[in-house]
Amino acid sequence: MEKVTPMMKQYLNIKKDYPDTLLFYRLGDFYELFFDDARIVSKECDLVLTSRSKELDKTPMCGVPHHSVAPYIQKLLNRGYKIAIVEQMEPPSKSKKIVRREVVRVVTPGTIIDELEDAKEQINIAAIEDAHYGMALALVEVASGKSKLLWVNHAVKTLIPTLLKHNVREVLVASTFNKAMLDKFRELNELTITVHDDVTINNQHQSLVDESLNETYHHAIGRVLSYLGSTQFNELAYLQPFMLNDNQTFCELDYTTISNLDLIQPSRNNRNQMTLFSYLDYCKSAMGSRLLKQWIVEPLYNRDAILQRQQKVG
Repeated sequence: MEKVTPMMKQYLNIKKDYPDTLLFYRLGDFYELFFDDARIVSKECDLVLTSRSKELDKTPMCGVPHHSVAPYIQKLLNRGYKIAIVEQMEPPSKSKKIVRREVVRVVTPGTIIDELEDAKEQINIAAIEDAHYGMALALVEVASGKSKLLWVNHAVKTLIPTLLKHNVREVLVASTFNKAMLDKFRELNELTITVHDDVTINNQHQSLVDESLNETYHHAIGRVLSYLGSTQFNELAYLQPFMLNDNQTFCELDYTTISNLDLIQPSRNNRNQMTLFSYLDYCKSAMGSRLLKQWIVEPLYNRDAILQRQQKVG
């Protein structure tokens, strides 16, 4: 049995804390992957699987250059994987002391920012709290910090179209969540399911929460905040307060209506691939384009508000 080197010991200690992720471990100018992570990534990304050892007891490995890692991460996220990024926290020493390394970010399908293939795309993560007579959803668009609260009926036929409408790529649920609903979630190819039971709202996040909201909403908000805190490694100061969707201000369009009218994505029968969004999108920034998408799927009710928006755009 090959003796474990100090570097491999460090890797295994880090991997122990992130067992459900693919660990991208920085070694000089490359991110290296080992063992089962290497087998998965080499297969998914068409990389050569090599070994650190020429002995019988080999350690499978593969790697990608750090300056071109984004496309590989995009492909893996699109297939539902979660990725822990391990960076060197100090310059390599001339001595034989092992370089200190730490996980600096965990990238998941619902928390993707820098690795977005289309910067104009709105991707949300949603925490669900089941009250049995209905469900509270706390949604966050991590790229912009926008958040919202929704209430849906306790039915799959209502919940799934709601997730699709808001382009939710990852759902956070309790370990006791309804198994039949989870099975329906698994039928959606682009949806990742994450079990996360912590619903604690830390003191620094209290300003994001309206105290008048009921316990079900508080649990949904706590679940998404604690998860983001554990994956993004920051104070989440850029997040906007969680507010209930105002049905008196916006016209509620369901997922079927949005799809059939070719508002954002072209339907199967749309030969020229033109949508209302693609026709109107002359925005100068990706953030502007994401806002335009929101305005299209959530049109205003109030005439004065509509005219005010038109004046601003004009």
